[in-house]
Order: sequence, then structure tokens, then C-alpha cells
Amino acid sequence: MPRDVKKISALIIAATMIFSSFAFFITGFRASGDTTGTQKLDSFVVNYAVDSDTESAYMASGFTFMKLYYGNQSMADFSATLPDQMTTVDGRKQLVVELLRSNETYAVLRSAVNATTLREPKESSIMEALCSVLVFKPSRCLLPA
Repeated sequence: MPRDVKKISALIIAATMIFSSFAFFITGFRASGDTTGTQKLDSFVVNYAVDSDTESAYMASGFTFMKLYYGNQSMADFSATLPDQMTTVDGRKQLVVELLRSNETYAVLRSAVNATTLREPKESSIMEALCSVLVFKPSRCLLPA
């Protein structure tokens, strides 16, 4: 092969690699930066229903959601403490609690790995359910009682 053909071939291959890398970065940033439809939660305990897009985005990051429909304030007070109690082994919070007033009391727990509904939740049944639903098990779930 003549020397000029080798140079042109090398330039074409180099240009293809550069442009493909450039296209990868452009499409990657656009896809990961597209947060339309999701909201940033200001707290791990909220008094409103989180929209499904935001919930899905947080669950994809390893968070678990607990929707507590309550008529009993003591159950709401207990549930508000759970994000601090159910941290990962390295201390990161992983639970978002939605407190929603209702005529009946029940809880819906959802994560990327599991989901469950508690019809008549009590403190002990909520703790048990969280241990089975949380993506990253807190130390209180790993150690025998």
C-alpha cells in the first residue's frame, strides 16, 4: 500500500473515533440531565404524595418509599422517625416516608426489589416489612434480635 493511503486511512479511523466519542458524550449528558417530570425532595419525610416519575427516579437510585395513610397521629409520629433509623450500614438515608391523612390506616412500601402493603400496620410489622423491602439492609435488620 502506498504511504498516502495509509495516512488517509489512519486519519479516517482517528476522526471516526473522535466523532463517536463526541456523540457519546452529547447523548449521554442529555439523557442523564433530563430531569423534567421529576422533583427534588427537600426532606425524607413529606406530607404529600410524591409523583410517580420522581418516585421511579429515586427508586432507581436505591431508595425505598413508604406511603402511610393514617388517621392515628402516633403512627405518623413513629413513621417520621424511620428514615433516621433505617439508614444503610455506612449511615446514608434510604427511606422516604409520605404521610397522607386518611380515614383508615395502612402502609404501602415499595422499592426496586420488593413491595408490600400492610393493612393494619403496627410498629413491629412496619419494621419487619422494611427489613424485607429495603434495597440496602440496615444493621438492625442484619443482626439477630
